Amino acid sequence: MVDIGVIVASALIIMIYSFLYRENLVFRIAEGAFVGASVGRVLAVNFDTFRRSLWTPAIQGSYYLFIPILLGILYIALFLKGPYRWIYRIPVSLVLGSGLGLALAGIIKVSLVDQIRAIITTPLIGVSLYQALSNLVVILATATVTFVFYFTRPHEGILKYVTLVGRLFLMIYLGYQFAGTIMMRESVLISQLNIILKGDGVWLVPIAFILLGIGVYYDWKNGKLQWMG
Repeated sequence: MVDIGVIVASALIIMIYSFLYRENLVFRIAEGAFVGASVGRVLAVNFDTFRRSLWTPAIQGSYYLFIPILLGILYIALFLKGPYRWIYRIPVSLVLGSGLGLALAGIIKVSLVDQIRAIITTPLIGVSLYQALSNLVVILATATVTFVFYFTRPHEGILKYVTLVGRLFLMIYLGYQFAGTIMMRESVLISQLNIILKGDGVWLVPIAFILLGIGVYYDWKNGKLQWMG
């Protein structure tokens, strides 16, 4: 049985990858479909969340929920012109203030307090040699990388070598993160190729190559491919 969903997905994937040749109408159609579907889904999910989490409980007796509803309505003032446009700043300031406070509290706890506690309590004695060496590397990396961002005094003397080791650890970490990002992108590419090559939309591949060849030939005949002579 032919899976229409797989065929549509394969077609959209090929249409998006046509951008690798150049921007074209097929790519813009797929881009518009993706943006439209994403916006529609976001609106539907938000409306359903608003109905279930705010409106229905509010009209059933939880009257305090009308407060966030009112704050949400005040956002509309952003699109007004005149002396009442400043009203939108009320919900914006409340959201930013509360969000910033929660974020700072979490960042300080996770990135500072918990990190210091973990470094202080990291054991070097009473564990295996491998675990001790691993813990030592963690302690050295944390201490030396911290001094990389210490700018109160010039990095001279012993501080120069400490920051040098810290930069080495920092470059290893950044390289690891970059490699992880590349591997994640490759896994996405492989999964998309599996959808095309192992599904019902595999017959779209030769059609795509034929259309690509026609497009290249057309651009070449019209002088748009200068590198082809």
